[in-house]
Amino acid sequence: MDSNYEQIKNLWNDYKTLPFPEELHNEKYDNLELELSDTYVAGCISSYVGNYGKLENEKKNILKNFIADYTKIELELSGEGKEYFDKLKKMTDLILV
Repeated sequence: MDSNYEQIKNLWNDYKTLPFPEELHNEKYDNLELELSDTYVAGCISSYVGNYGKLENEKKNILKNFIADYTKIELELSGEGKEYFDKLKKMTDLILV
């Protein structure tokens, strides 16, 4: 099992209770559709937690692409939207370590 598994599992349990930020519905930044990215990345994190720290390469690539895309736009976000996506990024970073 991944050494970060328990931390990620706890972060995931907190995260999955959060509603998607209202101000980001239907928003697109630099060709990144935030709701769609959230869906894909959350699905990968859910798989990681459900598989006790194991993740297929295809899903790891989705997470790597999210990090690359989010890094380009994170300074454009603020408030609840930024907090929400920063939590998603933190879990993604921990999985990819």
